[in-house]
Amino acid sequence: NASYAQNVTNDAYQIEIPMVGIARDDLSIGVEDNKLTVNARPKTKSRYVKDHTYSWYLNEDSDINNIGARLENGLLMLSIGRVKPVKKTVNIQVN
Repeated sequence: NASYAQNVTNDAYQIEIPMVGIARDDLSIGVEDNKLTVNARPKTKSRYVKDHTYSWYLNEDSDINNIGARLENGLLMLSIGRVKPVKKTVNIQVN
């Protein structure tokens, strides 16, 4: 597995993964049960270009409806939007 870089800003989590030899059509990216998964399955495999799978569990403030992916010059760049966590306060009435 190739290494990847992560960065956190106020607005997003950013992940960069080297994907040399991988085409857009070779990628599938999705979120299931709060887990982001990137699958790279190149149609043409070689000694240097192989299948890769990366997964991350997303933080509470991750906006799964605001995830962008861009493949440019052999680098996959993911941006996961952040939302302010909703305070979960409940007042309970005593009977």
